[in-house]
Amino acid sequence: MKAQRASLMTVLVVVGIFSSCARPDGPSEFLRRETAELQRRTIPPASEVIVRSNPVQKGWSKTAQWGFETNWDWAHYEQWVTSQLQRDFGISHVDASRVVFVRSLPGDTEELGIEAESDGNKLRVTTRFVVYPD
Repeated sequence: MKAQRASLMTVLVVVGIFSSCARPDGPSEFLRRETAELQRRTIPPASEVIVRSNPVQKGWSKTAQWGFETNWDWAHYEQWVTSQLQRDFGISHVDASRVVFVRSLPGDTEELGIEAESDGNKLRVTTRFVVYPD
């Protein structure tokens, strides 16, 4: 009887371990936290958030987007966001109203594209975060 109970307990522990490791929300939760952290680092103080999307899986990649308006000009914002991201990301592309940051993690490449347009009074910034598997 004790041997059967011990065997049953062992099976339940092993099943519990495997099911907790294989939880489908693990990577999604990581991506949600990563997206929230990047939003914190790319949206400057006193900005008005216009749109935020939760991460979405499209084929092998995962994508999230957010946008905001600020009173800053592009040069000031670009300098600020670069200082916020430079310890983790490299700059892949820069032009007059767009900058793309990239970093490689074990198994993934992350790309953060930031594009701006101005209406004369406010700068409207759209950010697209994409994670590609290596």
